[in-house]
Amino acid sequence: MKWFLRLMITMAAGLLLAGCTRPDRHEARVEALKARVSTLLAERAVPVRYNPVQCSCPPFELKLDDARWQRIQMVDESEPDDAERPTYTFVQKATEDHRSGLRTVYAEYLALEQSSPQSCPNGTLFFNVTVVPPTE
Repeated sequence: MKWFLRLMITMAAGLLLAGCTRPDRHEARVEALKARVSTLLAERAVPVRYNPVQCSCPPFELKLDDARWQRIQMVDESEPDDAERPTYTFVQKATEDHRSGLRTVYAEYLALEQSSPQSCPNGTLFFNVTVVPPTE
């Protein structure tokens, strides 16, 4: 029984040490991810899905590549009486589609907010974005 306890303590210590990253490496990864998201948003309409989770992370995700989705927070800075409220309209549509059972991936033009990235309480990074009308 003691050997099992020692093994568990050793494994826990190993996992803690393996999970620790140097702050400079973390910052470099965050900056690389921010550059990737910024480049992706500048190129074209991007795949976005409404995928709510149990924690307090934002419910929207942006598709980065074939296998990776990145959490995003939709920010609506328009006034309630504005005729065009693309972010608000999109959030309402995606939420309603989800409630009705549709699991849709949308193609949206997004703009990255300067306050990005931020972290959820669990450490997941997310980016603040707004929906912008496509340019002709």
